[in-house]
Amino acid sequence: MKTRAIINLAAIANNLSIVSALAPDNNIMAIVKADAYGHGVVNLLPVLEQHAQALAIARIEEAQILRTAGYTGRILLLSGVSNETELSAAILLHLDILVHDHAHLTLLSSYNYKASHKITLWLKMDTGMHRLGFAPQDYAKAFNTIKSLPWCENIIGMTHFSSADEPDKQKTTEQIACYQQHTADITLDNHSLANSAGIIAWPAARRGWLRPGLMMYGVNPIKNNELNLKPAMQLEAQVIGTKTIAAGESTGYNEQWRAERETRITFIAAGYADGYPVTAINKSVVAINGKFAPVIGRVSMDTIAIDSTDCETPAVGDWIELWGNTISVDEVAKAAGSIAYALLTSVSQRVTRIYQS
Repeated sequence: MKTRAIINLAAIANNLSIVSALAPDNNIMAIVKADAYGHGVVNLLPVLEQHAQALAIARIEEAQILRTAGYTGRILLLSGVSNETELSAAILLHLDILVHDHAHLTLLSSYNYKASHKITLWLKMDTGMHRLGFAPQDYAKAFNTIKSLPWCENIIGMTHFSSADEPDKQKTTEQIACYQQHTADITLDNHSLANSAGIIAWPAARRGWLRPGLMMYGVNPIKNNELNLKPAMQLEAQVIGTKTIAAGESTGYNEQWRAERETRITFIAAGYADGYPVTAINKSVVAINGKFAPVIGRVSMDTIAIDSTDCETPAVGDWIELWGNTISVDEVAKAAGSIAYALLTSVSQRVTRIYQS
């Protein structure tokens, strides 16, 4: 093991408790698609079962993993179903299903339903993101179509915000108003509007089911907003070598960094094959015993070079923090011209996950 991701289960519990404190009368649907944003969903289940009333995934295969692991609670399939095979599988797995396209209405209406249990359908409205969902003027008709299905137990209304992480913009206010206007005359069993940014910054969006994703893993999507969110992942790599080079010399492929002074370099066993962004070249930092040290040269597949001249020299075998408690994954993402979502979900399977309570 040369690279490891230490997953703090207590941090996830803390972050979900903050969601509950912000909206104590609401239910929590934890977003665990993409293997819980790279954190390993099966190993998070003890915490999720305690602090969330449902889970949401994007693929049928993700639901199968959860059911095989023994999770018997509510699961929402966010992508919906595209054909009878997927619909049959979703029903067999006792999933809630998102309905967001006219093709879904045709499929559901023509399906020969034979299961003994009824299911809950979530009906998505496109209030302005213009990704998935029914146009507001088509929403009531879509509602009536699925309401007529004898095997539909409940219908939950849903929308998704495009810009909730920008509290100064009016877009989210407009989306909330649009949703309220076009659901006022239909009887939905519940509602779900707020993603992480919506939960934090938009009290009017805290209705029914809350959908924390990024904030559950300890990243605050709202700039200049102070919450006691704790990072759930500490990504670390071992030192595998050190050397000193003279001023004017370079390190790494294509000489993309050159020393301006005699420089002590520490090499760590992580690279883009582990999920560290290659675009972080000469911009990001790591933490050596709590002190920042810059990444220098081009990130390789298995190796990152660090200027450790101003730090206490680490020994071969020591562990270096790439992101976590000292450096947030959001800071690394910004240095790489990326986003925290991309970095967390890119941590590869060759990185050993270690779970701590």
